[in-house]
Amino acid sequence: MELFGQRVGQLREEDIRRVIETHASESRTLDFKRAWPTTSDGGKALKDLALDLVSMANTAGGVILVGVQERVDATDGDSAAADSLSGCCPSFNFDVAMPQLQGVLRTLVEPALVGLVVPQYLRIEGVPGGVLALGVPSSPVRPHLMRDPFRIPRRAARGRVDPDIAELRQMFSEHGAWRDRGDQLLHQEIARAHGNTTLLAAGGPTLLLELVPVDPYSHRLTMRDHYDQLEAQLLPFGSRA
Repeated sequence: MELFGQRVGQLREEDIRRVIETHASESRTLDFKRAWPTTSDGGKALKDLALDLVSMANTAGGVILVGVQERVDATDGDSAAADSLSGCCPSFNFDVAMPQLQGVLRTLVEPALVGLVVPQYLRIEGVPGGVLALGVPSSPVRPHLMRDPFRIPRRAARGRVDPDIAELRQMFSEHGAWRDRGDQLLHQEIARAHGNTTLLAAGGPTLLLELVPVDPYSHRLTMRDHYDQLEAQLLPFGSRA
């Protein structure tokens, strides 16, 4: 979910312009769209955008930049390298576009991707409709299924692919490993609390509250800045559990 070290949500205009200046190429974690999908095709292009997001969530996560024109190659017609800022479209309306995308991610993707996709809209002078960055982490509940069209895509070096049987087994195994890690951490903290003399000395019922950010969400959930306040509120004895 990063572009030149900047997370989606914290991108600056210079980060977007750097994509063009360096002629950045599409990759496993970066994709370009020339414009925001129109509704004239019955939603086909919007579903295609959602499918790209699903493929990234099923792999290593990534960023999709809407409003970036790729360089045209005389040999194959498309080099996948960024060439210019084309803009989402002159009439682009972020407040209308995002509910449309979220509707597809909610109704046609299972488990739903709503809440995982992080959008950031940047208005850039001279760029009609600005540029929309869509960031998605590697999902802890992968694999995600797209019901229409019926696919479980993964992201390749460039574009998306359909996994074979071995890759599908690996995807389900990755999901199980994440869940097992959460269970392991929970049991570790319960065991640690049982040996905490400060908590035991308090007497009466004890509430154990443990927040464990897992990797895909570690940038969105952090209690470091609030730890002292939480400690004062939850542990009146002033000792860490």
